[in-house]
Amino acid sequence: MKKYGTHRAVLSVICLSLLTACVSHDSKYEEAYAWKLRLFQRLQDNLSKPVAERVQKMPDNLLKAVRDHEKSIGITGAVRYAARTPTADDMALFKSYLDLLPQAHKAVFEKKLLAVYLIDGFSGAGLANWVVDQKGQTYYYIILNSSLFRVSLDDWLSYKNDSQFDKSEQASPTIRVRTQTDYNALIYGLLHEGAHIVDIEFGATPYFDHHHRRLIGIIQKASEFTDRVWINWLRPVPQSDFVHRTELNPYGSFPRKGLIPRGELPEMFAQLMKTPFVSFYSGSSWNEDLADYVSFFHIEKKLGGRFYS
Repeated sequence: MKKYGTHRAVLSVICLSLLTACVSHDSKYEEAYAWKLRLFQRLQDNLSKPVAERVQKMPDNLLKAVRDHEKSIGITGAVRYAARTPTADDMALFKSYLDLLPQAHKAVFEKKLLAVYLIDGFSGAGLANWVVDQKGQTYYYIILNSSLFRVSLDDWLSYKNDSQFDKSEQASPTIRVRTQTDYNALIYGLLHEGAHIVDIEFGATPYFDHHHRRLIGIIQKASEFTDRVWINWLRPVPQSDFVHRTELNPYGSFPRKGLIPRGELPEMFAQLMKTPFVSFYSGSSWNEDLADYVSFFHIEKKLGGRFYS
């Protein structure tokens, strides 16, 4: 009886722990959901404006939330993020590049894009995130690195790919991307982040955001795009893998992660050429695979570009 009683006590502790974990998980979900709902309510009037007029300075509280989240995942440079008020030149370039986007981007932006924010010193090209209305419908906002408005497309893509390798071997090769276009990097930011939004909206890749999966009630393990290329969100099939894939660190955004030895670049590039990925970053996850694929395809097939590395 004593042994049986001990087992019951242990089981009770386990059940209590599981219940506590579930309550905690539900609490975090409800908190995240409520925050997204409040943000939608704050921004919903923007939907009555033309998309180009939804470019605005990020509110201080949202900037703080973005900084805090980025710091929490190891992006130490987030402390330097500063909201930028778009200039007349910024607005003119943004508006002209909107006209160059795929129809799917334009349609979702028109109906669902609440705001576009520019941040000085952002760790990457940009970020797309979702919020939700009272009926559970998903809406979006985009953050763009303000440097995209000033740097050429070729220079940005070269920097993005080359920045994840260290400088220890100066004689080793570097990555230089040429697109044979005169576009600014803004076109890449809009294509790439816009592709994430279109992906979330239509499920081109299986949903990876656990809060969004829970909201829409869809559990999808594969899609036409990911089939036979990806095993799960972060793991491609063996024949689509390449050395150091899990160590990718574009822009050096994660200091603790370190950089890949530059001497490894030739072998990595040779292996990449045997995969369906259009860039190293495409191999980091299936949603980044889609976003870069859409971006590179549109630049080549619709905007007259041609990629050389």
